[in-house]
Amino acid sequence: MRNTPPKHVWKSGPMVLGYVLTILIGLFWAFSFVHIGSSDSECASNFCVLWNSAPNEIGDSFAGLFGSLAFVWIVVTVLIQSLELREQRLEFSNMTSQMELQRFDNTFFAALDGIETAIRDIDLNSAKHGQTVGRDCFRVFYTRFKKDFRERQSKGHKPDLALELAYRSFWNSHQLELSQYFRVLESVLKLVAEQRSEHRKIYFDIIRFRLSDQELLLTFYHVISGQSADLKVLCEQAVFFEHLPTVRLLEYDHYKKVDSKAFGNNPLKDASDFKNPANKVKT
Repeated sequence: MRNTPPKHVWKSGPMVLGYVLTILIGLFWAFSFVHIGSSDSECASNFCVLWNSAPNEIGDSFAGLFGSLAFVWIVVTVLIQSLELREQRLEFSNMTSQMELQRFDNTFFAALDGIETAIRDIDLNSAKHGQTVGRDCFRVFYTRFKKDFRERQSKGHKPDLALELAYRSFWNSHQLELSQYFRVLESVLKLVAEQRSEHRKIYFDIIRFRLSDQELLLTFYHVISGQSADLKVLCEQAVFFEHLPTVRLLEYDHYKKVDSKAFGNNPLKDASDFKNPANKVKT
């Protein structure tokens, strides 16, 4: 906190008011001694009377002047102190906001590390392919899910039913490996969603940028499968699928199962866009 007034106080409104009132009071006091007579033979001014008065009368005259000035500057001092207190409250508020933001940063990045820990804890073992650990498991997960979906389609299931049955089967097989991951992801998104709106975007971006394509794809199918309605809402708030590679969806029209705001500026390309030299953006 400041112990001395800031430099700009000398040019502030209260000081300007004090200057103006001091000048006006001084002029009024000075002119009060001017005597406008009808001839030069009269006393030139009341100042002559004051000059020849007794000391106590002179003191009384100056006391009126300085008493008025003292009152003016007491008011000015109160106004300046009020201005300083307002600035100090603002500084304290800003400092508190910075401390709160710093505490949130610590909590956020600790929670983000929780996602990485959940990923590192995932491992898959296969007699054919050996052990797969961490983020590489999501590639295996999505390949298995996609294979099951295509097989159900080939058996004549309607697309929506094939999708529902394929993800249900996938989740039953891999819930043990993935449940912790999705719980932590949901808690981190919720943590950010509860912050003030001006702080959300950058933190949502940090979360998205740390996820692989397979993680985004699997999260997409997890939320549209109805496994977590809360996670679906949070994904929409976070514009979570802005970088989702829609060309790799099992069916292109699946993107319509999520509110469009979840895709942000995603161009929503399908396979035909890569065959078309114009590479048109979907609208």
